[in-house]
Amino acid sequence: MDPTPFLEPLTWFLSPPAHILDVGCGSGRDLLWFQRRGSRVTGVERSAGLARLAREITKATIYEADFGTLDFTCLCVHALVLIGALVHHPHGRFAEALKRMLQALKKPGFILLSSKEGRGTRTASDGRVFYLWRDHELRREFDALRLSVLHQRKSASLTL
Repeated sequence: MDPTPFLEPLTWFLSPPAHILDVGCGSGRDLLWFQRRGSRVTGVERSAGLARLAREITKATIYEADFGTLDFTCLCVHALVLIGALVHHPHGRFAEALKRMLQALKKPGFILLSSKEGRGTRTASDGRVFYLWRDHELRREFDALRLSVLHQRKSASLTL
């Protein structure tokens, strides 16, 4: 899958060599996309196997850690990429998790975040629970953290 449609808007706000932190970077697909466009990249991935893959394809620093326990204060980046990173995170703990990650962000910093739209939760056939958001609920969380929405895009979900 070509990630250009959902990653490109972040590049509108950054100038290479911006430093981007991808939380939940998986195999490194998005890190590689940003690298090829001149950005410096770092990843966080809980899965040892996926972290290894991300290191192999990007040669970047990949922290094998859970974002709930990683010390973000030791990082200093221009942008956070949170594609699917918080979709399994309960609403009541969303702001706390995002606030921890914001500690890595230089000012002015930018965040690329994906979420699932809807109400409540949905459970996928494999048992994964997705926490759904209505636009006004998510914006209320952003307002509480003093974050502004600079760009919004809606697209069909590949899961659910």
